[in-house]
Amino acid sequence: MKVSINIFDAEGNLVKSLYNGEQEPVLRELAWDGSTDGGGQAGPGTYYLQVDAKGKGTMTKLVIEVE
Repeated sequence: MKVSINIFDAEGNLVKSLYNGEQEPVLRELAWDGSTDGGGQAGPGTYYLQVDAKGKGTMTKLVIEVE
């Protein structure tokens, strides 16, 4: 099934595309190191994780704290 997993900032801008492709429907672990698609590091703030699988999407709010 077609799956995409993306991170967006609070303004709705795409920060990082974590996965985009075909995936079997199984439980997987996913990690984000805070990097952006541009090669930089995301700053502290609120981010949204969007998972879209087979046209059915969901969003989860993330709060990133940087020391």
